[in-house]
Amino acid sequence: MKTFSPYDQWRFLISLPIGLVGLLFSVGLASEGQGLKPDYTDLSEGYQPGDWKLGVHVEVRASSEGKEPILCLKLERHQAGKTRVFEYSEMIDFHVHVFDEKGTEVPLTKLGEKLASTTVVGKGRLNSLLPGKPLVYEINLKECFQLLPARTYRVTARRYLSELPIDRTADGRKAFDESKIRLIFVESKAVKFTCP
Repeated sequence: MKTFSPYDQWRFLISLPIGLVGLLFSVGLASEGQGLKPDYTDLSEGYQPGDWKLGVHVEVRASSEGKEPILCLKLERHQAGKTRVFEYSEMIDFHVHVFDEKGTEVPLTKLGEKLASTTVVGKGRLNSLLPGKPLVYEINLKECFQLLPARTYRVTARRYLSELPIDRTADGRKAFDESKIRLIFVESKAVKFTCP
């Protein structure tokens, strides 16, 4: 088993999701409307539909600036075992798309563009996704997207996960076994909301 220095491991964790996003996005576009299940698509062997689930709903909450639509995301694993999830921030980890009543995608605000930009990424973190212990996230849609009051929108979210198997060498150091990396793509169902 090949071992990597901590610097190489960090570069691997950064480059893998970025490289895979293009591939997975192109696969998603090519498959759009051709039988993809609405909430789960598996790109690796040994998984069943429903092993992972991404649930979304929108809550309207009062704030000092009035009422704001908050996108609540819940990532769950139903299969036994653990998925290691490398995370930066909600707008980078999730691919959130908001569409207006005509089906036109709503552009990001300047803040949304900044939050979704990899150029402002600080240190990431490795999190664990376990059965019965969902990971919960929130995104303020009004801050991140150019929404108009009293308009109805539709929102979907996607998350690309890669199981990163970290084993230990004989001397106890952590090492990646690249032959065991598995790729997972999870997509939520679309939900409608009205911007307050």
